[in-house]
Amino acid sequence: MKNKGKNFEEHFKQSAKKEDLFIYRLRDNAMSYTQTDTLYSHDNMCDFFIYRNPNLFAFELKHTTYPSIGIQISENDREKMIKYHQIKQLQKASLYDGIKAGFILSFENEDTKTESTFFIEINNFIDFLVETGKKSINMIDVLRYKGIKLEQKKLRTNYHYEITKLLDCI
Repeated sequence: MKNKGKNFEEHFKQSAKKEDLFIYRLRDNAMSYTQTDTLYSHDNMCDFFIYRNPNLFAFELKHTTYPSIGIQISENDREKMIKYHQIKQLQKASLYDGIKAGFILSFENEDTKTESTFFIEINNFIDFLVETGKKSINMIDVLRYKGIKLEQKKLRTNYHYEITKLLDCI
């Protein structure tokens, strides 16, 4: 059974395909298995590349049922969802003309069974880190640092994300 984060990634990918967008999922290299979960190595820059003329978009997706998402500030801080190397690699990629990079952050409210999803461009994310010194980010922080709410529709059990509309705003 897939965890909620993997389900989120799958729904995102299916949404892109339904909108006839080129999307490529980078492979997660499994490090080890336990009876309840698979542990992954975290050396990829991001989860997905989407191409839409004239830009290549690099997106790292994160899903949480908590009010905020933890950020790895240094390579030694291992237990956070947003990894230090992802921040650095997305920032480096964004320096190239035509590449737009950032995080797609999904916050699920378990009580209401609703989800709110946002995009934050990597340089705005770094501004957030520098200016606030915080080690986690919540929905309010995302919006304060020019985050874009991703339109989505709840289907029977899954979500459809309006990815083309998001790309138009980036």
